[in-house]
Amino acid sequence: MNIHLEPNITLFDFFVEQEFHILIQLTISMIINSNNNDRAMSAAISAVTAQSLGFEDRCTIIRRLVDAPFDLDLEILLHHASQPLHNSSYIYVDDWRMLEFLVDGFDFLEIDSQVSKAQTALRRSAKVKEIHDSDTVTKLIKYGVNLCDIDGNGSTVLHAFVRDEEIIGRILKVDKVNVNAKDQYGHTALYFAIKVKAHKTVDLLLIAGAWSDYRDVLEAIDVEAYKCIDSLLTASAQSKLIQLLQYILAAGKERMLEFVLAKDTMAEPTEEEWDKLLENAVKEGKFCETSQNDD
Repeated sequence: MNIHLEPNITLFDFFVEQEFHILIQLTISMIINSNNNDRAMSAAISAVTAQSLGFEDRCTIIRRLVDAPFDLDLEILLHHASQPLHNSSYIYVDDWRMLEFLVDGFDFLEIDSQVSKAQTALRRSAKVKEIHDSDTVTKLIKYGVNLCDIDGNGSTVLHAFVRDEEIIGRILKVDKVNVNAKDQYGHTALYFAIKVKAHKTVDLLLIAGAWSDYRDVLEAIDVEAYKCIDSLLTASAQSKLIQLLQYILAAGKERMLEFVLAKDTMAEPTEEEWDKLLENAVKEGKFCETSQNDD
């Protein structure tokens, strides 16, 4: 039999494409015996990208090379594994399973499998730079990935993506997403968005129905997220004003007073309310009460 190989196609690639299982395993054994890391890396890339070969067979190749052990470059393998997700209008299950196999320590997984800290495929895409983009997330959503999974800390995918308003926007288009879900510490995605000063994400969450209270504004004041404060004050009820001002004084953030009181949606406190605020501030040692008889 005459074998004609295209440029940049190795004999191992040909064996993989034709699913010559015995020759594949024989070649891997030869690579292991030769202790040639470059050949091992080339074979691993072939296994990662070989859609014609069964998923478990592809994983077995990589697993044998890892166990040999060869020092495989995981970043390069992830790059090759992520290409079908970027360049295809349809996501194959095995493509995502291969990505998960690489990310999760070369173990067989499913698209929404609960692994360490319940990191599912979508949640992992928030951490793996090769697949952290809105197009990949859109394809995952179209594929039907679980948007309601909760990790070991009670966090949702909204918590995971607060830094990326484009991805948040695409996730929020799915009706079933709970924008007010809290983690085990009682923090919502809105709180985390404020914490990292992601004001566009804050706006999107508020529009989607996220509940805000004075504690969210307090966090924004603490981190000096001015654009977030602007959005939150607009969304807050005036009844929260006294609590906000009291906190500003007590926290020693008096310079925030002018900003807060300048908002059109917030009414200035009455003289009685100011007296109460100052009284509380004095009790907490933030100010020294001055006698009216002092000259």
